[in-house]
Amino acid sequence: MTDSELISKYQTGDTTSFETLLRRHQNALYTFLLRLTADRDRAEDLFQETFLHVLNALPKYKEQGISRHWLSRIANNVARDAGRRDPARLNRVIPDNESVHTAASSTTRPDTAAVQS
Repeated sequence: MTDSELISKYQTGDTTSFETLLRRHQNALYTFLLRLTADRDRAEDLFQETFLHVLNALPKYKEQGISRHWLSRIANNVARDAGRRDPARLNRVIPDNESVHTAASSTTRPDTAAVQS
């Protein structure tokens, strides 16, 4: 099932479709946040906060599917907001002139990152 189909199902009340979307995008998004923060606990917190934002946006979402760029932009904004609240906990935020899509696509998987640590 495509992201667009899952979003449509979610918009009509099928909450399990959101769980499928979450599972589909969780590795890439978590890894993206882990690269931003270099802190597993912080990345997990920001991941949850990001998906709360996504959950709130889906009822009115009109695009076709969920793009990695869209998710990464939400995650980056959540991380920036968190960095403003607690600058010591945010190690790296993607500069405005760096492509969020490029940064997200160059991430390693969480299981690979854990082995490399």
